[in-house]
Amino acid sequence: MKEPSFPNSKTWQALPFLKYPLNPMTTMANPSPLRSSSLLDEHNAWRDVTIYHAHVYFEAHQEDVAKHVHALVATAWSQLALAPIFRQPFGPHPMGNFQIVVPVSDFSDFARWVSFNRHGLSVLLHPITVNQVADHSDNCLWVGASLPNLDLAFLAKFDAALDKMGLTDEEILENVAYLQPDFVAKVRAHF
Repeated sequence: MKEPSFPNSKTWQALPFLKYPLNPMTTMANPSPLRSSSLLDEHNAWRDVTIYHAHVYFEAHQEDVAKHVHALVATAWSQLALAPIFRQPFGPHPMGNFQIVVPVSDFSDFARWVSFNRHGLSVLLHPITVNQVADHSDNCLWVGASLPNLDLAFLAKFDAALDKMGLTDEEILENVAYLQPDFVAKVRAHF
């Protein structure tokens, strides 16, 4: 391959990735297509997401701030399902938090709003799919500091239990979006 000719060739030689066309489907090390058709399907899975969860985390000394943010959400986003405040760790969550169920139609506005109204608390935004591990790790967004200690092993057990239960994808999505204590008890019975 002939080297491109640029006015300051030393600068461009220090940037070897510019030797290849700027195409998001290729990589520098391997200029062949990056994504197979199955990976393209995975990368388009976002189109099927209809619900997100937002988890607002707080430490014990931040409980009053959490109550304030909870009240702000209840007032500004009354159309959303807002869970009560959980003061203790539970499931994969390593500290107190509360959850908001956010339909995709409200997600953009809610994400922008919570960016300015979290009062220093960390917020995890994740899609609801049939893969809880990926939802809480690879496919999530953080507003504020991320928490490095989400219990992904718990989520792997949760996903495996859902598989054992023989639920359809639609049943999983419906039940995970609005986790009810009786459903969680059924899932835990399959751990």
